[in-house]
Amino acid sequence: MITTSSLTIIQILGDVYNRRIRIPDFQRSSVWGPDDVAKLLDSIYKGYPLGSFLLWETSDELRERNPLNLSPPPPRPERQYLIDGQQRTIALWGVFTDTLRLGDEKEQKQYRAYFDLDSQIDRCPEIGLKWFLFTFHDLRKALGFVSVLDFFE
Repeated sequence: MITTSSLTIIQILGDVYNRRIRIPDFQRSSVWGPDDVAKLLDSIYKGYPLGSFLLWETSDELRERNPLNLSPPPPRPERQYLIDGQQRTIALWGVFTDTLRLGDEKEQKQYRAYFDLDSQIDRCPEIGLKWFLFTFHDLRKALGFVSVLDFFE
């Protein structure tokens, strides 16, 4: 049976953290780079929909990947496996938990997402609407930027 529901980003990330949503082993490794994550954040900032996430609920136990290094899941008779939306989920987890890692899996560096306030673009000057570009910096090189996380405290 196929069902649909609307979830917030916080609900999705909560389900990931509590291991209600799991990533099956057949999923590819994270391949997104800074531009992909920036486009996702820009879409969220502008209020665009994130698209659909496809979850498969089953009692079957599949081999799993744990790219977020979360604690082992509690035993549950039903499992939800993330079939579509893994790249977005991993990117959002990294941004909102301040654990964003980008680059080749063997040589990843930790980054933080920032608003680049010098990049403001007037999108609708008559009502004062401005948009800002997102940028990513190695944690050691981030002076002068406003962390995306500062807006969620």
